[in-house]
Amino acid sequence: MRSNPKIVSFGTAGFVANTAKLSREQMREAVESVSCSALSNCALEDEDALRSTVEIAAVDWCNENRVPVKHAAAIERATLEELALEKPVKPNKGRSMPKVEASFNRHFDTLVRVFPDFGTVELCVDELAGNDNGAGSERQFGYCADERPLVVAFAPKTEQLPTQYIDGLMAHELGHACEFRYGVPKLEKRWGKLPASIERRADKIASHVFKRPIEYGELDIQCVGCGGKKMRPRRLG
Repeated sequence: MRSNPKIVSFGTAGFVANTAKLSREQMREAVESVSCSALSNCALEDEDALRSTVEIAAVDWCNENRVPVKHAAAIERATLEELALEKPVKPNKGRSMPKVEASFNRHFDTLVRVFPDFGTVELCVDELAGNDNGAGSERQFGYCADERPLVVAFAPKTEQLPTQYIDGLMAHELGHACEFRYGVPKLEKRWGKLPASIERRADKIASHVFKRPIEYGELDIQCVGCGGKKMRPRRLG
């Protein structure tokens, strides 16, 4: 029996979670900047060109403002809504990813045994979670957002991966969730010094919680027990 509640809600509500670290003012500034950039380079009628320009401009805005590139997908979605090229995202409970959900349930059970006071985590499907964040879209599958409740979201394509890779991605994102929930100082009191890199830190936290090292297999995607690289490649941050 689970001692803590969790929410498993499959849908496209992940957009809201993905903006969690951007203030409303930052998001408004980003949308205005990206919109102006796109409209200055493309006609509003040329939808394909406009979408492509918005995608590039969102990444550029993140880089110019020293904002994590993972927020580019949320900025892109908000800008497309502003330009009336996308409808606002609504939850879609009909979407289902049984392999991803099973992995989440296994990992959540372990997590609350380690941290009985952990609380709620919401699992979502987010189409934008698979977008390129600077390291290539072919290896992008999910993210964790510092919301209340905490959110882990995965792109639908995650369901097609082997279980070893789904488990590696899930453990990594829940490593981020642990940091968001407790903070680095508290975790270091428990496990000692953690890596300076936030991504390597998530791997290390996950290895402590789930008792399995995170490896990097094909396309440098996180996995467990796949015989991959033992450490996150430096190019990935």
